[in-house]
Amino acid sequence: MLDREVALYRELRPHLRSITFVTYGKSGELDFEDRIGDIKVIFNRWRLPQRVYAYLLKNYYSRKWKTNAIFKSNQINGAHIAIDSARNSNSRFIARCGYLHSDHMVRQFGAESREAHSATTIESYVFPEADQIVVSTPDIRDTIMTSYDVSSDKIRVTPNYVDTALFCPGSEPSPSDRSLIFIGRFTEQKNIFSLLEAVDGLDVKLTLIGAGDLEDQLRKFVDNRGLPVQFIGIVPHRQLPELLRKSSAYILTSHYEGHPKTLLEAMSSGTPVIGTDVRGIREVIHHGQTGILCGTKPEEIRKAIISLLSDLDGAAQMGVRARDQIVKQCSLDTIVQMELDTLRSLVKS
Repeated sequence: MLDREVALYRELRPHLRSITFVTYGKSGELDFEDRIGDIKVIFNRWRLPQRVYAYLLKNYYSRKWKTNAIFKSNQINGAHIAIDSARNSNSRFIARCGYLHSDHMVRQFGAESREAHSATTIESYVFPEADQIVVSTPDIRDTIMTSYDVSSDKIRVTPNYVDTALFCPGSEPSPSDRSLIFIGRFTEQKNIFSLLEAVDGLDVKLTLIGAGDLEDQLRKFVDNRGLPVQFIGIVPHRQLPELLRKSSAYILTSHYEGHPKTLLEAMSSGTPVIGTDVRGIREVIHHGQTGILCGTKPEEIRKAIISLLSDLDGAAQMGVRARDQIVKQCSLDTIVQMELDTLRSLVKS
């Protein structure tokens, strides 16, 4: 995922004095230097315990920049260290999150879990104290306003970006081989077992791209049922557009999402999409216009697959409209300008 995540900062770099990535990795981070361009990397080069390393970040590294830097979190998990670093150097801080960390922890571990409590504690500290909050969807913005008593003036909605030049429709006609593709982590969140049950008995071919804790169980399920499913594993980002263009539809059957980048990339490629009617997906797909929404149960997913594949011409038109939507709202050029506007507003203030 590195190329996808770094693309924004490569585009921002000419507009800024410098960019520094602060990571928790060790010396292996240097292996990526030739892939991130003119971007500095601070990493745990001495293999210190995490608490000691975090202390250095907040009390030593941060003061090197004094008031010349703007600090920004990539997600909220760990953002308390970033905001402490910003305050210690008398600098501005942007709390950025593509998904609400506490919501994901509650769904994974339960509302009373240690993980959910920790996530909520971090958010209740970071969001009110941040100089600016950047979120990927209006729904996340509204939740932060309600849960943490934050003014709407402090929150900007900046969607996840897509390299629309890379993820674009091909010149070949739309495929007619009734093929589905899923790209993502093999976790409970993605609800892949329901997807496998949905395609059982259908005249379709399903390709699963990714990896995760459930991979062995998924492979056994496929073998036991004799399903027409192939596992490709992890694929380099630049190879995904071709795989998407060769598929009749992209399908995402998650129980919940933030602002799923694979869905945005599939839509940008003009590939018809099916997604579950859940938080993070329903905000992206306009049912019947840019894709199909369905429930999370196998029979509901099956019905959506049959509906889309029974009208491939109509599906292709949804793909065209989806492409237009992503180009207008999520292109890399658009998001770069939104990021620069956010930075300029902090500098002026």
